[in-house]
Amino acid sequence: MCHAALDAGIPTLAVDLDPQANLSTALRNAERLPLTAGALFDPHFSRSMRQSNGVGLHLIAADPALSAVAELREARKDLVRRASNAIRAIGADYALVVVDTPTNAPLCYLTGLAAADGVVSPVQMDAFGLKGAQDMLAAVKTVKAHYNPRLRQLGFVVNRFNSRARSHAEMLAAAQAAGLPLLKHVLGQRQAVQDSLSIGVPVWRGRRADRKAAAEFRGACAEILAAGGVTTTKNRRAA
Repeated sequence: MCHAALDAGIPTLAVDLDPQANLSTALRNAERLPLTAGALFDPHFSRSMRQSNGVGLHLIAADPALSAVAELREARKDLVRRASNAIRAIGADYALVVVDTPTNAPLCYLTGLAAADGVVSPVQMDAFGLKGAQDMLAAVKTVKAHYNPRLRQLGFVVNRFNSRARSHAEMLAAAQAAGLPLLKHVLGQRQAVQDSLSIGVPVWRGRRADRKAAAEFRGACAEILAAGGVTTTKNRRAA
């Protein structure tokens, strides 16, 4: 998503709220802002820390402090509001803000949703994936009620889909019949994706030529940007 926005000339900020730092690793070539994600929860946070001109692709990287956020002796609601407001303050200089949130760190997870205008989630065609999608829909309702009434579920991206597996086809049909908001573009299970991640580039620039993977990812990114109403104007956030 970040690379697609960059290719489209959309000034983008990426915020990694996942202690595992997968986004930070994937965007290793992005320009890093002089603060890390843990600072967003700091009561002494100042917007002046950002020092960015809002051009190109910038990253607020994950750091070890994220793992200790849950141990802070403050009310969860206050921490979520503080960090989400900080993301919005920094993000005001960009047309798009992409926030990577973990599902196993509730404070970071809620913060991402509280800061976002829209949320997009990957879903795999298995029982655990579909259960997770239903949990996400419930979480969005909770965040809308308590933190962020403007939050929208933009849809779920079917990920690692095996077109040769009958079970995948059956679950996809069942999810569609149940009204789960799925994006049109489906991402197949392809080695080219892993190869690209390992060198920090989008799949359409990877070493392994895979036109199908490139088309799938470009299509999904374009669909998400359109669903979120993202143009070169500012103040659009997606979690």
